[in-house]
Amino acid sequence: MKEGLPPQPRFMDGIDLLRLCEPADRVLANPSRIKLVRHALPGYDIERLHQHGYLEEYQRIQGREVFKDHDFLLSFLAEAGQRSRFIGAYAVGACHHGPSAWSEHFPHPEMPRGEVLYDLHQVAGFESFENRLVVDWGPGTRSWAQNYRPKRLIEVYPEGHARDFPGYQDVLLTFEELSWIISHPSANRIWHTMLAAVAGVYLITDLESGQLYVGSAYGKAGLLGRWQQYVSSRHGHNKNLRELLEREPDRHHHFAFSILQTLPKTLTQREVIEVESLFKRKLGSRAFGLNAN
Repeated sequence: MKEGLPPQPRFMDGIDLLRLCEPADRVLANPSRIKLVRHALPGYDIERLHQHGYLEEYQRIQGREVFKDHDFLLSFLAEAGQRSRFIGAYAVGACHHGPSAWSEHFPHPEMPRGEVLYDLHQVAGFESFENRLVVDWGPGTRSWAQNYRPKRLIEVYPEGHARDFPGYQDVLLTFEELSWIISHPSANRIWHTMLAAVAGVYLITDLESGQLYVGSAYGKAGLLGRWQQYVSSRHGHNKNLRELLEREPDRHHHFAFSILQTLPKTLTQREVIEVESLFKRKLGSRAFGLNAN
């Protein structure tokens, strides 16, 4: 190192970027009073909890006084490997002890509940980095709650980014997530590219009733073009889905989209529909589901 140059950091601290936000002087003033938490729930859909506004409920119910002697939480959501996405800062209030219960529509009511309840209040002012700032949690991913420490910056997602494309087999989107991806093409460029690259057979699950709808996509725009129609119409011009939404206009909020099989776009419409029909028979979506034919 040349004489007179300051020592270079070992890595860029992603959490340090939060100091650019207006409430940083208050929230980050005393690192010893900050707890870092990373939510990862094997076997449960943690992203669904977050997207539907239930993660804060899950976060405030604990099995022990894990936030004791701390004033603020910096909360992260687990992604692949050690990747961790910042979702918000929370002020830690009073701690209560006693039996707890999930709210009526909590997505996973079977989850165990602790008897330590915290009053947590999200701190406004960090919105510019929420769901965008990604750090490396480090090798201790099993240690979900840690005292404040630097975390290596991985990336800052572009504004409007939903989440990384997981591969065709692992695509599972709520209607809100799909709508967001379709409406923000620049920030979700990989999603648009991959969905437009293939034809295929897809599945819509009504999470309220458990009924299934099997559909297919073919032609120049592939799966992307077909799913764009659902975002614009909510029913994709399907008879049973349209009738369902006429009876219950908000039912589309319970739809989940996934891919059963990708197919080459070189296949004809007839060839794609033959594969679609096979899945309808396998899943019984005509007799017991939402397919009209």
